[in-house]
Amino acid sequence: ANIDSEGALAPAFLPRGPATLVGQIQAQYQARRQAFHDAAAQEKQNLEKALSFKDYEVQVSELLSHKPMTVDELEAAVSPRDRHLFIEVVRELVDQGAIKYDEYWVLRRV
Repeated sequence: ANIDSEGALAPAFLPRGPATLVGQIQAQYQARRQAFHDAAAQEKQNLEKALSFKDYEVQVSELLSHKPMTVDELEAAVSPRDRHLFIEVVRELVDQGAIKYDEYWVLRRV
């Protein structure tokens, strides 16, 4: 029996290998399939980052609605999986004017 790389039975009369048309088609298929999987993985990662960003925004706003906090206190309260993304959220909220630093570098909601 002639078994291809994915375990499927291939007709014995078809030549195998990259030099053949069938081999070239298989290589193109594999490359496209890999590109699709890579794109799907990247899309999932982007979605997870966007969801984490929004989650951090909500947590920071909620925490600061109760009391002013330093960035270190906020970070300890949120316990972010992605510290860089958390800092990006704080910067974005400051840039938007949703929160601000006071003269002692304590963050407050505006």
